[in-house]
Amino acid sequence: MIKKMLKRNNIILVLFYIQFANINAQHIEIGDNLFAAGFYNKAIENYLLSKENIKEFKIAKVHEANGDYVNALKNLENYIAVDSLNTLVNFMYGKTVLQLKKLKKAIATFEKLTEENENPTYFYYLGLAYEQDLKILEAVKTFQKVIELDNFHLKSNYKIALFEMRAERWEKAMAIIEKILKQQPQNTDFISLKAQCLYGKSDFKNAKKAFEYLIELNFKEQFVYEKIALCLMKLKEYQKSIDVYESLMIQFEEIDNPDFHYNIGLNYGYLKNLKLAEKHFMISKELKTATFEKEYFSIALFNQENGNLTKALTFYKKTIQEQPEYLEAHYQIALITDETSKDLTVKLKTFENLKAKFPDMDNEKLSYIEYRIKAIKKEIHLKG
Repeated sequence: MIKKMLKRNNIILVLFYIQFANINAQHIEIGDNLFAAGFYNKAIENYLLSKENIKEFKIAKVHEANGDYVNALKNLENYIAVDSLNTLVNFMYGKTVLQLKKLKKAIATFEKLTEENENPTYFYYLGLAYEQDLKILEAVKTFQKVIELDNFHLKSNYKIALFEMRAERWEKAMAIIEKILKQQPQNTDFISLKAQCLYGKSDFKNAKKAFEYLIELNFKEQFVYEKIALCLMKLKEYQKSIDVYESLMIQFEEIDNPDFHYNIGLNYGYLKNLKLAEKHFMISKELKTATFEKEYFSIALFNQENGNLTKALTFYKKTIQEQPEYLEAHYQIALITDETSKDLTVKLKTFENLKAKFPDMDNEKLSYIEYRIKAIKKEIHLKG
């Protein structure tokens, strides 16, 4: 009789647990359906009805989808306090602390994950954590490890190509870029890198083609048009460069961009249209809130090249008023003084002051200054 009662109680207990488990599973399933449908708050309400630890992970995913990483982290920590061995949860924890800039925790988490499993994705996020913690060499090595594991891992190849470009190792960067473009010829991220790499190599003709191809692919970012305008200026297609600048100023509502006006001024200067060059240099000056040495220097330089030495001298002096250490402006003043002044003493003093002020100038300038000092002294001696 007692055995029958115990057996009956055990059956009831099992049925209770089955029903309890089913209820918990139902809460999780309903929560999943609501989450998938975009009803985040309702999903959380149903997850909270469950007694299972998995609800913490589920709620964390809802918070993550909602951009609430602080609360996502709280739920992940609740889960890990009960079960610290779930790889999927630990991976999400690592991404969450990385998002919150808790870099030491992120690094520790991803280092542990990579020790347990050489998953390229884990190494990629470890590289991101190193990079954000300014451990650049470690980041580069880690991204390279990802590529060893997955030769065509896009994000890691992008990171390494970008690193090589920043170090101006253009050929190494180009090898990575071309490898990816061979597989994905219309990948705009890598076409953009290629265009910038070609620009960095001063291959402006092919850089322009690459930037124009981006536009064909509907990648119409402002910087693409800016680079095309710069390429055209470098290729001495000055009027076309002006046209692109004027177009992008309207398209992107950059009418008051001082840099664009400055570059338009440069183009007009190269076209020998000093009136329009000066107009845009002065517009650039008026729009800037900092110093104007760049604009003044350009006005001076184009006037000097066109024989307007008095005006050039005026604007070189304005340049120095804005930036007293502007070597090239001082140097050009010395050259103009040497050409126009009849007073040998003034010429000599100008060159001597320049040499004293900039003792570390490049050898070409220094050699010429020393040559002129010696020649002027000799001329003074002969006249004396």
